[in-house]
Amino acid sequence: MATSNSNPNTFATRIINALVWCGSLIYAIAAPHSIAISWVGISLLVLGWLIRTIVTRRLGIQRSPMDLPLLLFIVWTVLSSILSIEPRDSLPKLINVSTFLFFYLTQSLLTRKLAITVAGMMILSAAAGVLWGAGELILGRGVSVSALAADSPLRSATPLTAGDVIWRVNNHRVSTVDEINDGIRRTCAGCALRLSVISR
Repeated sequence: MATSNSNPNTFATRIINALVWCGSLIYAIAAPHSIAISWVGISLLVLGWLIRTIVTRRLGIQRSPMDLPLLLFIVWTVLSSILSIEPRDSLPKLINVSTFLFFYLTQSLLTRKLAITVAGMMILSAAAGVLWGAGELILGRGVSVSALAADSPLRSATPLTAGDVIWRVNNHRVSTVDEINDGIRRTCAGCALRLSVISR
């Protein structure tokens, strides 16, 4: 008599594993650089956790020594927001406290192998960001304004002064005066010129 090893939940398991791996790696790479992109990774993790919870009917969360400190932290934060001088400003910010759930999400979804991979990717991503920043410090960023011509459109349209540094024109990085002039020429008539400036 032949037996079948097929599992009705195999397809769901593959989807969950793909979401967990993709979400974890996106978060690990983006966390040192971009909050918005790292939230994409977190969203994939949450989606994988929701699918797994529906399929297995279990949250997969285990008790840990961190439960009490986290609970006390949440209670203290809520009380301090309620009793603050400006509760109208403090209470809406309580949504930020929900980031503690990431601890339980990680505990529930990540295996030891994946946790080590995520930690390694995060360290490599942060190191790459540091090297990139060091390279910019060494090579410089943008174009330093020494003077503006009398007929320069930047004189009338912007509050630029000598000593400021232009590093983006219309969201494009620039490193020479020619690139700035090209960005100005490409700006349509009547459109606002967008500059990113490091000002003194």
